[in-house]
Amino acid sequence: MKYLNEFIDELLAKGKKSFTPNEAKDALGISYGALKASLFRLSQKKEIVRVVRGLYLILTPEYRKSGCLPPDHLISLLMNYWKIPYYTGLISAAAYYGAAHQQSQIFQVITSKQLRHIHCGKVKVIFITKKNMVDTPIQKVNVPTGYLNLSTVEATVMDLLCYTKASGGLGRVATILEELIDEVDNRKLLEVIKDSKEIAWVQRLGYLLSHVLTKNEKRKQLIQILKKYIQQKNVNKVLLQIGAIAKNYSIDPEWNVVINAKIEMDEL
Repeated sequence: MKYLNEFIDELLAKGKKSFTPNEAKDALGISYGALKASLFRLSQKKEIVRVVRGLYLILTPEYRKSGCLPPDHLISLLMNYWKIPYYTGLISAAAYYGAAHQQSQIFQVITSKQLRHIHCGKVKVIFITKKNMVDTPIQKVNVPTGYLNLSTVEATVMDLLCYTKASGGLGRVATILEELIDEVDNRKLLEVIKDSKEIAWVQRLGYLLSHVLTKNEKRKQLIQILKKYIQQKNVNKVLLQIGAIAKNYSIDPEWNVVINAKIEMDEL
């Protein structure tokens, strides 16, 4: 008779880090009752953890203290199990592109379907629903559990400015952009802008580049590209900080942005 820990060892030997109860039951040839007892025993020893109903992660010794696999390993397995379109975005994507000091205790995932947030040991996954998310440019990054869908650096810039609250506020977004913006391909960013259904984020980006972020030649070129694009559009006034209330404010005529908040960047 094969035991659950032997089945897990076989999976690890094949490079697998997860399994379903049905897979274990079929491999061991035991009842659900007997399997449930074995799952409970190994869970108590922190050798496995149930991340969602029907999916267990295998925790090798280096991950037992945190009680979960690293979030990018987890998401690769989980979203493949669910078969739901997604991509890693916002602050979590920015960390992949060099905004390392902005790494957060949470992992942000953009999906087309509303999902409950997940707590797995010390890992917290936040799901953010986005309409037409399948149109967002992504790339695939190899991770030990398969591959991870990741928004391109240009799409990450767009999302950070569209979801400023989820990204920690405009001050934090500006801090991330200070590190991230030089990784942008200006031509690809313009393509993202043209495909976007919104223009308010472009106005905010132009304002930040012009008045908040440090300037260099590449950023000056990007400012000119954005200006040219904005001038071709009949843009409405937009708030610099969504949700902020200011009694006295000015309007930046260049970008048609209402300056309703003072942007304070984090220390780099």
